Amino acid sequence: SRGLGDVYKRQELELLAEGQLKKKRTSTSSGVAMIYCEQGRINYKLGDYKGSKEKYTQALEMVNKIFKTDENLMVTWTIGQLARLNYRVGKYKIAEEQYERVLKIKLKIFKNEEHPSIVQTLHDIAKMWGYLGEENLALEKFSKVLNLRRKIYKSEDNLVLISTLTQIARLLTVRGETL
Repeated sequence: SRGLGDVYKRQELELLAEGQLKKKRTSTSSGVAMIYCEQGRINYKLGDYKGSKEKYTQALEMVNKIFKTDENLMVTWTIGQLARLNYRVGKYKIAEEQYERVLKIKLKIFKNEEHPSIVQTLHDIAKMWGYLGEENLALEKFSKVLNLRRKIYKSEDNLVLISTLTQIARLLTVRGETL
């Protein structure tokens, strides 16, 4: 798993290679956006969801100004954090819309549903539905995630496969069923 700094640095290098941004402006602005994201993460862990939302929103505004498009990993990561936050505070419709936006952007970027980042977003969406009590929908989505992860990793002892199987087992247990 890559850290946020790695995601931002990779995106910055990709854009620099394409000649879309000047290094000085990008480095300074993306650094500030990273600080906002880190502050948002800390606020979230402390239970300060309002402060967390404020910092993630500032980060999102900054990366949108830098890149002038939402088709980059910094935007998807930040929107994903806002989705997790909105889910946590009970704003499920907003969280769903944000997760779907992340998925749509990632599909544009990677152009292949079998990319691990896309599959992780599908996993997050399935997990959200499971916790909302929509077991059938969640199981349908987790089955898709499991199939995609099996194609990607080709080994049953991979931790992300185990994570998906654990979620499926949890949902089946809630329904009184087993694997």
